[in-house]
Amino acid sequence: MDPLTDFDILLQTEITPGVFRCLGFTGVPAAGRSWICITSSGGETLLHGQRLTTELEAVLLGSSPSVKMTEFDCPAAPDTFSPADYPKRRKVLVLLGSVQEPIADHGWIHRWDDEQHDASVMTVLPAGPVLDMLDASTGQDPTHLLRRVNASQWQSSPAEALAGIMARADITTSASRVFISYRRLETQPLAVQLFDRLTHEGFDVFLDRFSIPEGLDFQRRLLQELEDKSMVVLLESKFLKDSPWTQHEIDFVKVYRLGLATIRMPDVHESDRQVSTTIGTHLDLQASDFVRAPRLVPRSTDANDTMLEWPEVHVDALN
Repeated sequence: MDPLTDFDILLQTEITPGVFRCLGFTGVPAAGRSWICITSSGGETLLHGQRLTTELEAVLLGSSPSVKMTEFDCPAAPDTFSPADYPKRRKVLVLLGSVQEPIADHGWIHRWDDEQHDASVMTVLPAGPVLDMLDASTGQDPTHLLRRVNASQWQSSPAEALAGIMARADITTSASRVFISYRRLETQPLAVQLFDRLTHEGFDVFLDRFSIPEGLDFQRRLLQELEDKSMVVLLESKFLKDSPWTQHEIDFVKVYRLGLATIRMPDVHESDRQVSTTIGTHLDLQASDFVRAPRLVPRSTDANDTMLEWPEVHVDALN
């Protein structure tokens, strides 16, 4: 396998000072091909880079059921890299620094700032004065590359920079990022079907079943993903109001004015509808749109009560 032609995404990460690991990803529903290189300033920033890489791997692997990851020998080290040697691929150098480990002005960094060959530089820093996280000579030069690039700053975790990195690397575009909001007990089969359909049509789709690996902060990842999306597709079911998660997602749409497309289940009556779901576009499904009849399942808030779990729909129902 040739990593330069066969992989959609190349991810190069510093694992120990000066030592890099390269991973290749195929099957990613990305807007374009890219090479992402994550480097540290040593010390704590090395750990920050590893945490960032772990989260980025999880996002890429969760972007589609068909994604595969392969480790391979890095074609070039960051300090010998020449953007012109790797055409038809977006190249992004991610520099991590901190007050304790400021980013130094290495001459090779400037080679990555090459718009002609689709290469760029970005910094990822904890919250605080940016100048305190650059070395002294860089901080005193307002025209320096590292002063000119916009720093992506995080509060709780370096993973907060993921959205910016993925956008810079052309993995996502704002117009193609979709968040599916649904209640698992009522509409999971349809949500999975919709995820597959939108992914194959080139959208970057978030669905919690595929996109949040075990062990990660569920609530934080939901917020992070919502911040990165331009559109929310809501599967409105009869007992949607029982879920605080989906209510939070709907409120987020209203506050930040994201696009909203609502797909209503047949058993949602006028009295069941939330005021929030009357905005945006709507699709009211009929019982005949589904491939089979819904099944009765226990309602989580009342063990003695039941509700309907809706299956997949016929392909033309979503056209």
